[in-house]
Amino acid sequence: MHFSIIIPAFNSEKYISTCLNSCLSNTEVNSNQFEIIVVDDGSVDNTVALVIQYQARYSNIKLISKLNGGVSSARNLGVENSSGDYILFVDADDEIAANSLSKLSLYIDEFSQTEILILNSVKIKSKTEQLKMYPYPNTLRGKFWSGVELFKSGYLRGSVCGVMFKKTFLNKNKIRFVENIKNGEDALFMTVSFMYVEIVDHLDLDFYFINETEDSASRSWTEERVFSMVKSLNSVHTYLNDDLSDDQKAMLNIKAYGIISNAFFYYAKINVRPKGLKIINNICKNSGMYPIETYGNKHFKQKIIILNFSLSLFYYLSVIRNKYDRLRELVKFL
Repeated sequence: MHFSIIIPAFNSEKYISTCLNSCLSNTEVNSNQFEIIVVDDGSVDNTVALVIQYQARYSNIKLISKLNGGVSSARNLGVENSSGDYILFVDADDEIAANSLSKLSLYIDEFSQTEILILNSVKIKSKTEQLKMYPYPNTLRGKFWSGVELFKSGYLRGSVCGVMFKKTFLNKNKIRFVENIKNGEDALFMTVSFMYVEIVDHLDLDFYFINETEDSASRSWTEERVFSMVKSLNSVHTYLNDDLSDDQKAMLNIKAYGIISNAFFYYAKINVRPKGLKIINNICKNSGMYPIETYGNKHFKQKIIILNFSLSLFYYLSVIRNKYDRLRELVKFL
């Protein structure tokens, strides 16, 4: 079997049918060449009932039900129960392109050595507005790269959706989602994957479509969510060991920088509470990742120097950045 499409679902009754229909629209591929694994993460709405209806019509749909434990545990369970040679992660409120699996099938018939294949992701902001996400640089196309080489070129990616993973690569390197973090799990998974992958390619195919819904988790930020994001620094630290090259260590340190930078950015959006800022600072300093090592990385070196000099200064620069962004949006509106 070529593909396992893993869909974590939690209270997804409004979207799951559209998502499943998009996967099932791949009529150019025999149903025995791909499976759809829906991992229900303790839904209390009609998600399970809807999936069962699809199961009655399509033999390649699997349903796994579990107690609520978060998207990471759901995806990991899906991987463990998958039969495909390649893994594709799809969120329950998103879609994939019709008959895109046939194009992927043709690709792997020719390039079976590829361990990670990056595809195009498109965010649907409205009926008339779409935005390419994580665009793959033209200068990198047409050649295989290692993950370290891509990192050194400046290419970073924060989502596993829109990426095809060879299952043997994931198993060989024991790469799974960290289940005790609830924010940034995708970006950490991608960082660790890029640390070890030797053969990465890109296929210029608009494959993954992100529906920007009003109740999307990525749109709602709270103080507790920011704290949770910063606590993921502890998980990043667990990957550091003496067997890593300086480039691999640099990737983890850049990931740590990204966590702190994003935490400050979103905290500046929602709050200026000094007590909360002190909590963030303490989490950073006790994580084992601060101060952040640069390892000569040219893309973020100056920013890391400022961050290491003063967490509080870096935060107030984030406040200024937020105010500038709001002013720019206001000017555009006027």
